[in-house]
Amino acid sequence: MILQQWLSGRAKLVFIFILINSRILSGNDSISVTYIANCGFLIEIDGQKIIVDGLFKLGHNHYPTPDTSTQKLLVSNKYPFDNINLILVSHAHEDHFDSEMVMNCMMNNPSARLLCPAQVIDSLKKNRNVYNNIRSRIIGCNPDIYTSMYFQIGNTGVHACRLPHPGEKYRETQNLAFLISVNGKAVFHTGDTDPFQLEKYSGIRLSELKIDIAFLNEDFAKAENAHFAGEFISATHNIAMHLPDPAAISWLDSIKDKPYLFSNPYIFLNKMEKKVFNASQEKAVTEQAVYVDSNTGDDNNPGTKEAPVFSINKAAEIIRNRYLWIICMLSLVLPVMKWVPKYLNTGSHKTHIPGSVNSAFSDSRQNS
Repeated sequence: MILQQWLSGRAKLVFIFILINSRILSGNDSISVTYIANCGFLIEIDGQKIIVDGLFKLGHNHYPTPDTSTQKLLVSNKYPFDNINLILVSHAHEDHFDSEMVMNCMMNNPSARLLCPAQVIDSLKKNRNVYNNIRSRIIGCNPDIYTSMYFQIGNTGVHACRLPHPGEKYRETQNLAFLISVNGKAVFHTGDTDPFQLEKYSGIRLSELKIDIAFLNEDFAKAENAHFAGEFISATHNIAMHLPDPAAISWLDSIKDKPYLFSNPYIFLNKMEKKVFNASQEKAVTEQAVYVDSNTGDDNNPGTKEAPVFSINKAAEIIRNRYLWIICMLSLVLPVMKWVPKYLNTGSHKTHIPGSVNSAFSDSRQNS
């Protein structure tokens, strides 16, 4: 009874306000992941269904590919790939992207949006008739190398980070890594990012953003490279991907009894396997958005307004300032809380004002 009184009135309002700003009250605390193949995943967060690098058929005769039955499900708006909200493609290589599958999926999911680099759009344009039908839902993203752009697409925020693909012959490949957030829950998909150029990624520092899940490609996931993932991403859960089947089976053995390498390591060994991960309660939400407008744009960037380059370091600064503000609020409110119970017990606050909201509320409780 005393606790109810203690949290009544203004004290209760202030407490709820602090909780909301701390992102503690932000839906359930789980992220569902379904493994498609290679780097392809269906990610479900608070009702949002996102496919990342899952619409492909070929694997360079080296990497696992979706079964034929899964390919049909992916493009036909059937469970579990029904009502897709967002499709993300990191780059145009065949083990991440198939233009026909992407277009069919978009045609059969009329609400789905596609976020991808210009080289993917160039491939889609080869089928001009279909491309014109889905063009207004395509978001072209071409940040400068080592920088990122942020988009708010419905309830989903996406930082598209332009990071280099390993290998000199792929120097011109437009590779995107994606930081995805919904209600503060955050996952990071590396795409085919090269971890050996980490010193150049100072404009995209993720480790302060409290990422829940990192999807790590084969270079980031190697035991000898674990420090790259820790320094650059520092996620709560680390999922290895982009490994040929024999290497995938042996990956867990390579890090066995070495808990200091990766936090909560995991690898999917079976296609269409689904796993639910718990998200951390402290959420880090980045700000400054480019809001999608289907009535603007051009062939190089259809469906979006002009996007400013945005450093994720700025997001980290925003988060630090936000938590400092919350601490200041707590320092002001907590001393007041000490005398609230005594004040409530005195009865001096129970002023009856005829016709007021307080009196109406009090009367209704008495009559219930």
